[in-house]
Amino acid sequence: MNSQALSFLLLLRNRESVVASMVRTAADIGSGLAESGEGGFAIVAVDERSGDNTLSHLSLLQARIPQLRILHDVARGRALQAAARAARGRHWIVLEDSVDPAAIRWGLWTVQAGTLAAMVPGELLVVDGTLARTHLGAFRGGLRAAQRTIERAVRAHHQRPALRPSEHGLAGRAGAVVLRLLGRDATRAPIPDPALLTRGGGEPAKG
Repeated sequence: MNSQALSFLLLLRNRESVVASMVRTAADIGSGLAESGEGGFAIVAVDERSGDNTLSHLSLLQARIPQLRILHDVARGRALQAAARAARGRHWIVLEDSVDPAAIRWGLWTVQAGTLAAMVPGELLVVDGTLARTHLGAFRGGLRAAQRTIERAVRAHHQRPALRPSEHGLAGRAGAVVLRLLGRDATRAPIPDPALLTRGGGEPAKG
């Protein structure tokens, strides 16, 4: 991969309660990727004129996480456009809120394996950087609209984006509870070899 393999795009408005968790999760996943020799990463955090302490929290985090870049005073609906112009990674991970790290890893594995995009509807978009630059560089809107735009772009390439249900659904919540009871730390889980994954859904290939 290139020197910046992965870009996290954090679209933030009044997220003071979760922004530290979002940035640290991104840093953990990105650091794991870098340690495995896959390449560097960057976190582009865009604050859409939050009325709370989101920006202050970001400033404190930046002192400890050098990969964090902050864009502030961005008009509402323009965060993704601003982040897209700053992103340089081969793969992009787009978030508006705190998301289960296991879902982020699933999306990354899936796109690394060759699928152009992976999504948790309304929560997570992981997408090939070249495709994202083409379709999101002048984009206005939030994550859901971006997911629809990327889905159309992926289908134009005769693929379908990989989809994973939200953990906020009944089954997803039950699964998340089981993982917590088992003590699983998803942010520290090893990243498997993408060659072992299928192109469509991130499940291990059957041998």
